[in-house]
Amino acid sequence: AGDYESAIAAYKALSVFNSMSFVTDGGKNWAAKEHIPAAYYAWADVCLEKRDFKSAVEYFESAGNYLDASSRIDDVYYAQGEYQLSLGRFDDAIKSFGWTGKYKDAGTRILMCYYAKGEALLQEVDYDGAASAFKSAGNYSDAADRIKDCRYEQGKACIAEGENDAAITAFNAAGKYKDAETMILSVYYLQAQTEMEAGNFKKAEDLF
Repeated sequence: AGDYESAIAAYKALSVFNSMSFVTDGGKNWAAKEHIPAAYYAWADVCLEKRDFKSAVEYFESAGNYLDASSRIDDVYYAQGEYQLSLGRFDDAIKSFGWTGKYKDAGTRILMCYYAKGEALLQEVDYDGAASAFKSAGNYSDAADRIKDCRYEQGKACIAEGENDAAITAFNAAGKYKDAETMILSVYYLQAQTEMEAGNFKKAEDLF
């Protein structure tokens, strides 16, 4: 790939000497200044390969209008987003893909990030966080059903913790997903039994 950092420094030095009136080298260094953007561009590619994304952006910016340097910045942010997504750094990936604008399928990749984030949070039993992430995923894959799944699982977890009111709220949010409606009736039945055992027959009757 070449030592492009040294090349850039050399070309800069050459361009300074070339600008001086006493240069008498026959003009062989006349193009030194013009080579600087090319060196920046080449070194940016090397940085991108090394996943040094920050430096890659910096060098493509320094390359100015050389070739497609400005659009290559989008390449860098896209690659950075892909790498961050692979590491589970979903929020960082969303930002990176967002910086590319309408580049390639960046919009879809953002939705994918939210979906993956939802799955990760659901595994961590963060039902509210997962539901929020799936909501942000919009129409990506089965995100809408995954929201209902979050609420359904949240309802079951609430029953296990004896939080019946919260369970009903969660199952209601799940709508007709799976047997959520039947689960609501089961919770009311459990509440009624509790009231009967406590001698609160009127409350139990209302729940039945």
